[in-house]
Amino acid sequence: MTTIEKPSTAVEPAHGEVVTVAGHRLVHLHAPGHPTGVTVSLITLDNGRDQQRPNTFEPQGLTSLDAAITTALAAKPDAIAITGKPGSFAAGADMGQLVGFDRAAAEEFAALGRRVFGRLRDAPVPTFALINASAMGGGLELALHCDYRVLASDTRALSLPEVSLGIVPGWGGTQLLPRIAGPKTAVAVIVENALNQNRPMRAEDALWLDVVDAVLDSADFHDTALAWIVDVLQDPSRQPPARHQSRRPATVEDWTDALDRGKRIADRRTHGAAPAAYRALELIELSRTTELADGLAAERHTFLDLINTQQFRASVYSFDLVQRRSRTPSDAMDLALSRDVTKVGVIGAGLMAGQLALLFARSLHVPVLLTDVDQARLDAGVAAVHATSRPWFVSTA
Repeated sequence: MTTIEKPSTAVEPAHGEVVTVAGHRLVHLHAPGHPTGVTVSLITLDNGRDQQRPNTFEPQGLTSLDAAITTALAAKPDAIAITGKPGSFAAGADMGQLVGFDRAAAEEFAALGRRVFGRLRDAPVPTFALINASAMGGGLELALHCDYRVLASDTRALSLPEVSLGIVPGWGGTQLLPRIAGPKTAVAVIVENALNQNRPMRAEDALWLDVVDAVLDSADFHDTALAWIVDVLQDPSRQPPARHQSRRPATVEDWTDALDRGKRIADRRTHGAAPAAYRALELIELSRTTELADGLAAERHTFLDLINTQQFRASVYSFDLVQRRSRTPSDAMDLALSRDVTKVGVIGAGLMAGQLALLFARSLHVPVLLTDVDQARLDAGVAAVHATSRPWFVSTA
């Protein structure tokens, strides 16, 4: 495989936005049924940060993706594929930024995302989401807009968590997922998992639920995924049904069972106090009978109704407090100022002190100094530690 175009240049960050840049390169692949080979426009999402900061979509990031899709289409490829940086496909919108939007700003932002993602859904060539790592919220919705989804086998977090935050998916999730995988999966992913402490799907779950078309070995995921694209392009039987139509037709009983189950879950988890789950179920049911465009419009209105509620603001604050600040306190020391630990001192030589000393020695592999006011107790404590560990300890009265 060879490339003939380098990734796009980075976008300068806007105030408060960590921009996820969409780079594009053209990949030529050998294919037995194509004398000239197969050309794939590969778009890679990368915010330039490490794995602790996943790719997210904000205005400049969406603008970058829009430009990359334009470049990809202009290349007239046989297919378009989109993937993420190591450790992150995409985590959707930054909820903290959304809290600060009024209704007009939220509507403008949501419309931009729907338009950009929709370009993949309406592209004149097959589109593929190569989900190399976690995909949550708008990241998973981006993948749902593609014709095909393949997933790395070590992926541990696929989810649509919006209902847990008091809103509904705003970029097509409630309309695309039931069409792709049926009502049972849509209710499970959008409502049940979200209300069960936002339980994510693992790779095997996503395949079993028909959220993805294939799970591929993570060791050489991108090469294998590109080969999978070639196989699909050469085999007409693997082409999906007409776009915007359900891949997995469900019976009336399937729909009734799924929606009834979703309502029971919502009642049990929220006792009717939070509207998001019920609004999501209404939208999932709407996907059964309405045209996609009308369903997406209804989803948009519901999203905008819920995004300015007190419940959403409180949920985002709680999420930020528990999930982010608990890992990185606001007053945490700059890691650049830290020094290596070369010795540890433990005051006391009792049972708990000895266990702490043993833990430090085994974890840090440095000398540990025990001290106590009583020499006999100190000797006994050191002896107890030495009995279960190498003699890394120095004692002093």
